[in-house]
Amino acid sequence: MSEATLQKISGDLDFLKDRIARIETEVEEINLDLHRKVKPEYADKLKAIDKGKFLSEKEFEKELAE
Repeated sequence: MSEATLQKISGDLDFLKDRIARIETEVEEINLDLHRKVKPEYADKLKAIDKGKFLSEKEFEKELAE
C-alpha cells in the first residue's frame, strides 16, 4: 500500500474512534435519562392518561362534525 493510502486509512480510523466516543457518550446520557426516577405526581398523571379513552381518527372527525 502506498503512504497516501495508509495516511487516509489512519485518518479514517481517527474519525471513527472520535465518532464512536461521541456515540458512547450520547448513549450513556440517554441511558441515564431513561433510568431516572419519575416524580410521583408525573407518574399519577401518566396513569390517568393511560386510563383515558383515545379516539381513532374517524371518531375524532365525527366528534368535530357534531
